Amino acid sequence: MKTQLRSVHEEGNSEGNLTFGVLLNLNDDGFKESLIYIFKHDKKTYVFFNTMFDMFNYQLNGAYGVKCAYMQENDFDRYDDAPSIEGKFSDILKWT
Repeated sequence: MKTQLRSVHEEGNSEGNLTFGVLLNLNDDGFKESLIYIFKHDKKTYVFFNTMFDMFNYQLNGAYGVKCAYMQENDFDRYDDAPSIEGKFSDILKWT
């Protein structure tokens, strides 16, 4: 199954060091999944979450016990810039 990635919303924090966003993974056959992410500007790292609740817990309590996946900016850009990817983006991620 071929899918595409689309950032559907992004917001920066007041300090300018984090970007919060929603990533949509979809195809023409009706498949859709959304992932919540934080982009850490200083570390050039994306942190992906399945739910807003997980993202809030991560921000408030740290990574311990929160299901998340990390990806470096350069690695993510290869998927984001591609016209399509093979399979679901969430299957590519290495979840904690």
